[in-house]
Amino acid sequence: MNGNNILHIYIDESGDFGFSDGSSLLYVVSFVFYNDINSIDKDVSFLNKRLLELGHNGMVHTALLVSRKNE
Repeated sequence: MNGNNILHIYIDESGDFGFSDGSSLLYVVSFVFYNDINSIDKDVSFLNKRLLELGHNGMVHTALLVSRKNE
C-alpha cells in the first residue's frame, strides 16, 4: 500500500421519470462510497459467489424491478 487515501464514489440510477405511459412508478439512485485504504474485494467476492449460488451469472440491473416488469 502506498499510503494514499482515495475516496471512490460510484453512482448509478434506474428508472424513467418521463411523462409517458411507459414511465416508471419508482426511480432509484444508488451510491457506493469506499476508501481505497479499506478494500471491498472480500465483499464483492461474497456477493458474486452468492449470486452464482442463486443461479445468476449476469449483471444486476434494477430497471425491470423498478418498472415492475419482472420479479
